[in-house]
Amino acid sequence: MIKRNKTARAAICLSLAFILSFIDVFRLPFGGGVSLESLPLMIMSWLSGPAWGLAGGLAYGLLMLAKPSAMVHPIQFVLDYPLAFSSFFIMGFLGRRAPAAAAWSLSAAAFSARMLMHTLSGAIFITSFLKTPPPGSALAYALAYNASYLAPTFVICTALFSAIAPGLERRISP
Repeated sequence: MIKRNKTARAAICLSLAFILSFIDVFRLPFGGGVSLESLPLMIMSWLSGPAWGLAGGLAYGLLMLAKPSAMVHPIQFVLDYPLAFSSFFIMGFLGRRAPAAAAWSLSAAAFSARMLMHTLSGAIFITSFLKTPPPGSALAYALAYNASYLAPTFVICTALFSAIAPGLERRISP
């Protein structure tokens, strides 16, 4: 019974994440934007554990194939989608046993891992695609670019998660 509940929960979270990926507060010209797509992935991992978070993130990354994207290298796809979104498995390590304050540190770790994947992908994109790379290193530019939308996304999603997690805890059976 519990396994079936986790499967249904994962399907709902993945569907909600995909729908939210179409709604951006703002969008950047070379991809990325502030949205709430990470929030359902955080919830899924927190409620169901790291294995479900990892599988859900990988599945969500593959689901993102349905959206248009600009890829110049196969590694870029792997880094930007399955690996970046599977980073939310970190939220499942302490899960529902964690105090609310731990959500911020778990979320910071998950978003840092996601940022690393997007930054590496961005550096590949810059060195492969742009004829005139920006001043400085491609890695530094990719880090700054990705931080411009992931930092606000982290703050918004983590604040919302912290606000709704106690209510979810009361409604979800063990």
